[in-house]
Amino acid sequence: INEAVKYGQSVEFRNNQPHLFEKLNECELVVINGEGTLHGEQADGANGILALISAAKANGKQTYVINHSVFPDDTAQHSKLDLPYAHALRLADGIAARDPFSGDFYSRNGIPYTESFDCLPVFIKERYQSLLTGNFLATADKPVVISSGVSMSPESFRQLLTLVIKRYGNLRKIVYL
Repeated sequence: INEAVKYGQSVEFRNNQPHLFEKLNECELVVINGEGTLHGEQADGANGILALISAAKANGKQTYVINHSVFPDDTAQHSKLDLPYAHALRLADGIAARDPFSGDFYSRNGIPYTESFDCLPVFIKERYQSLLTGNFLATADKPVVISSGVSMSPESFRQLLTLVIKRYGNLRKIVYL
């Protein structure tokens, strides 16, 4: 886990992931959907997310981790893996964990967090009017970045893309991660 954090800030990672760093340079901030990934010592998903947090912060980007549970040793109990996970997650500017067990992890490691659930309904409720009027982070010089989970079907993506194009037309570059 500590190696993932170091790797995220390394020249080797930058050289191996030029596309990722190009996207990091284009965006205003990074929001990471941690769903199903922040658990286990050898978990590729956890290591990837922790490296991404580290890379984004090394590039001066505000970074948020949302919609996740964190179980370093695959249980809700304190473990030797708390420290390396906490080291990486402490770099994030904001954390929204979706269960009280993950909240216990953040509390015992002194990391501020918000307990939430799947954040999209909350986001829509809070931002609905500004989304309708176009007053939410709407600047023509920044791209619309779309990131989805592995479960998004091609048809769902087409529907989402249609809505984005309808809303922004040709005013924005659309980036799909």
